[in-house]
Amino acid sequence: MTDTASPRVPVPGDALQRGFDFVIGERTVQNRVTPYYDETLLSILTRIVGRTGHSYLVALCPKLGMTRAEVHRAPWLGGHTSRIAEVCGFPEDEVTRRMYGFGGSKLGLQHAMFSGGPIGQSYVSTKRRAVSPASLRIAPYHRMAWDLVQLGFCPESNERLIDRCPLCSKELTWLGTSVCHCHACRFDLRKHVESGGDVKPPMYLSKLANALSPFPSLRAETVAQLPSDLRSLTGGELLQSAILIGLATRRLLDPKAPSMRRSMGKGSSRAESAEILGYGSQVLFDMREYFSDILTETRNIGGGSKSNSPIRNELGDLYDLIDPSVVGQAISDVFSARIKDHYQKSYSPFDKTTSSTVLLKWCDQVMSYDEVIASVTTKQFHAEKMRSLRTLKVGRGAKSLAYRRDKVRELIIDLENSTLQTVLKKKYGMPNVILDGLIQKKVIKRSPSLVEEILGPGRLDEADLRQWVRSIEAKLEEPRDSEPVRLKEAIRHLGTGDAAWRRVIDLIQTGQVPLVGVREDVTALTVRWSLCRRSLASHLPVPTAKSGTALTVMLAHVGLRARKAAELGRLQVIRTAPCPKNSRVSTVDQAELDRFRSSFTTPVALASEWGVPVKFVIAWLREANVEVIGSGRPNVYRLDDVKRLLASGKEQFVRFNQHSEDRTVFLLQYLRIPIGLEINNIKTRISTVQKSKQKSLIMLIKIISGFKLSDIIKDHGTSCVLYFLSSIRRRGIERHLIRKQRNQYILSSKQRADLISKAQEFIARNKAGERFSLFDVRQFIIDEFSIEYSVTNISTYLRRSGVKWPSVNEGPRSLDGLQLKRYAQFSNDVATRIRNGERGLTRNTVKDWVLSEFGVTISENAVSKYNKECGVLWPEMTGRKIARKTGRPEKYKGQQKFSADQWEAYKSFSRQSAAAILSGDRSISKTTIQRWVKSELGIDISLGSVKAYNKIAGVEWPRGSLKFASN
Repeated sequence: MTDTASPRVPVPGDALQRGFDFVIGERTVQNRVTPYYDETLLSILTRIVGRTGHSYLVALCPKLGMTRAEVHRAPWLGGHTSRIAEVCGFPEDEVTRRMYGFGGSKLGLQHAMFSGGPIGQSYVSTKRRAVSPASLRIAPYHRMAWDLVQLGFCPESNERLIDRCPLCSKELTWLGTSVCHCHACRFDLRKHVESGGDVKPPMYLSKLANALSPFPSLRAETVAQLPSDLRSLTGGELLQSAILIGLATRRLLDPKAPSMRRSMGKGSSRAESAEILGYGSQVLFDMREYFSDILTETRNIGGGSKSNSPIRNELGDLYDLIDPSVVGQAISDVFSARIKDHYQKSYSPFDKTTSSTVLLKWCDQVMSYDEVIASVTTKQFHAEKMRSLRTLKVGRGAKSLAYRRDKVRELIIDLENSTLQTVLKKKYGMPNVILDGLIQKKVIKRSPSLVEEILGPGRLDEADLRQWVRSIEAKLEEPRDSEPVRLKEAIRHLGTGDAAWRRVIDLIQTGQVPLVGVREDVTALTVRWSLCRRSLASHLPVPTAKSGTALTVMLAHVGLRARKAAELGRLQVIRTAPCPKNSRVSTVDQAELDRFRSSFTTPVALASEWGVPVKFVIAWLREANVEVIGSGRPNVYRLDDVKRLLASGKEQFVRFNQHSEDRTVFLLQYLRIPIGLEINNIKTRISTVQKSKQKSLIMLIKIISGFKLSDIIKDHGTSCVLYFLSSIRRRGIERHLIRKQRNQYILSSKQRADLISKAQEFIARNKAGERFSLFDVRQFIIDEFSIEYSVTNISTYLRRSGVKWPSVNEGPRSLDGLQLKRYAQFSNDVATRIRNGERGLTRNTVKDWVLSEFGVTISENAVSKYNKECGVLWPEMTGRKIARKTGRPEKYKGQQKFSADQWEAYKSFSRQSAAAILSGDRSISKTTIQRWVKSELGIDISLGSVKAYNKIAGVEWPRGSLKFASN
């Protein structure tokens, strides 16, 4: 059977075309009824029974194999489909299309089938029979749309349905055999023309009815008018969505109106149902126009009833649309996407009324606390710094924090680029005066205040400094037939101090001294930049003294301080001459300075030449006992001694590389590499050592092969290389490659074997009737090995060793009545002993006793819980709890520093002091009591202890306003 052009034209079945008699009891009808396309199953069965002349529907019971109660519920009994099809005389799929329920199907008990899709079971009812008299006059059969409880009108006649007889006022049911008559008074319902009246439903309500129509063509045409995301919903899901949206709209129009959510959800129909359904239908078909407005208004009035869910409070009655347990996953997904789109468009970073939980769920413009922590990789940034981000917080609420994603991303960039000015000074080799000048010129920006609040003050944006360096290096020129000179040498030629730095930077920026070389492997500008020597010569100062330049000025050119210059002159390391104008000033000529450079050196010069840290060079020279010239820093060494040390190293490591450079020999000597080390052996061991040690061997091979230390750092990282160098020098290669074994147990292997053997012996004797506990095992360890273990640690070790101690592995996990009685006795005894001053007793004592006696592992919180249940008055603790494993006892009230006599004396003196204060004595205070306790009792206590002891003793100490009688 297929959908026809006219829904009211009967569709003949195969049985009608064959034509055979239909017998019910002794009554026979030649032809069965012809079903209509949208006719319900009960209507077909009622007309069949009426054709035979029976008075009740139960006459079909023998034919259908149903009881009297089941006949009236035929559309809900999916197991009888084939039998009903045989009785009705048309194909089984026609019966299936009219069935509402299928017993054990995947739909479950809360859903039914209507028009080929699932629908809430409460929205379809066959208990009531609601009809439209006008439609019955057109065709005498019951329409499927009339079984929808919430619809309340007939889409065909636009007439309100009636479910009571207009004549006798009784409810219409399926007890009779005529769809057009009342079963009680036999009144012809088609004659009633005034009772229902015209509902005049909205256009959208008619559209919703067409979307639920059993006619596929009409249903498809109506569904096509819905928004694209709603077209995938079934008719039942559309009806449920319309009801929930209509209820939310009704609450907006009349906030004092009673909630009908529960009643409409259970299927009850009222006069307002059609109006509510009309509101919901209008929103469904014009979703873009209305839904955002409804959502905004719902938020403005504060949502529905208050709950612990911020999202429920935010959405109010609309929350049901995104709750899968209420509407199913399909509706929840559609409206969750709609709500997210609304929040994405209406999001404002200055909105403090929307809950943070709501923003995190639906706004991509915000991020959660955990996302912020995971996004920021700066070491100094951690959870404690989150309080600094309060300016980036959006939304309201403290349970879940939401932060502006754009501002957090900007903060992450600022954190990554932020560097201490002192670090930049060291990294780029620039003095503070140059950095301050760049800040004043706004070439470099200081880090934002939020970054300084998180990481600390004194920070600059390193990205700006890198950009400034790149802008100068972009003007790189070719050398003009002259040798390049490094920046540090140019500064020495121009003088010393900040003035020379300023002069050089100004010459470079103005282009008077061009940049002719850049060393990419270093960041310090003093060795990174090379300048044109010829251009620099015209700007050098002209010496005026004929006898030579001052010693301090000349030695400053080689990096020696004024104090060191005077010492070298005094030791005749460098030959000087007195200045004619000032005898106190020593001068030196250029030839003598060149001689000094060719005969002496400093660790700074060697480190700069080899590209290694200065401290490595100092340690290497000190270990080789190279003579230091003079005292103080920087150290000065004879260059011949250094060359002699390097020459001996080249002879030792000649088999590694016959033409080893000085820096390679230095590193091998500094690392104390054995002379007999074979490089092939190192390459072979790479595949045998741990993965973490393979890098060490690779770095060692690179050092032997002559790689620069800067290149190795670039490949493996600074921290990794420095750890490798330190470990190799301190421990040697072999110890560095072998992992240190850890001692896992205090007991030796033999002692552990004896312990397991003894525990198994105790278990066997327990089964034989003797009584042993884990305390006995603990005592055995103390007696035999003189080592104290707790019962908990013993239990854990035995369990991991596979020893099944019966009380531990087979005992109950909670205490029963008899065990609680014994527990109360033991716990009361421990509490009394604590009050009497016995030390070393804690809740852990009770906890270990429970484990030993009953085999139940409980926590200290469980001990407190059981104490409360059993009425055990446990002494109240004061101060911070001291861990049991430290061996220090816990302190309780009542276990004070005073003895009984001292406590009575203290209370007497404290009461007398309080009374004296009340009488006007201004000389007494808590300090008076503190001094009396020290002098009379020999005990030191603080003023806080005086206050606490007065409270325990019940002494009412006067407040400040009562201290002086004159006030």
